[in-house]
Amino acid sequence: MKRIFTLLFVLTVFVGCNNREIFNKEFTHTGCNKELGTKADGQYYQLAASVLILKYEGGYLRVTRRNVYASCGIKSEDGLVCEVSVEGDAIHYMVYETHPANCPCTIDEMSSAVSGLKVGKEYQFYLNNYKPIRFTFNKELFLVLDEESMFYDLAR
Repeated sequence: MKRIFTLLFVLTVFVGCNNREIFNKEFTHTGCNKELGTKADGQYYQLAASVLILKYEGGYLRVTRRNVYASCGIKSEDGLVCEVSVEGDAIHYMVYETHPANCPCTIDEMSSAVSGLKVGKEYQFYLNNYKPIRFTFNKELFLVLDEESMFYDLAR
């Protein structure tokens, strides 16, 4: 019986050593830079295209979003939250407002560094559960994508 417990303990230690903890570090954003009202004709202002950049940076996955549509609710403390989880080869990158408000604005840039990914491994990146982006995490990684292309499956 003692051998079984010892064997279970040793296996637990080895299995634990293979687990990689995933961390989302340095989440920053420029805040609500331009509040968007409506034009005199009642139409919203035209927004610049939102861009997603995925880049290898010193062992981290640097995730940068530019020209992001939000609400002025992000001005409150912890008004914008970024959560990251990894299940197998799927990276779930969720950004959401904790206090949405009826006052649209744009965020020039938000960024974070995701650690714990394995170099050379292929991943699927899900931004807020939209259509995934498949990439291999390595030093050559530098993808720039129009976010709108992730929202729609053009093959349908």
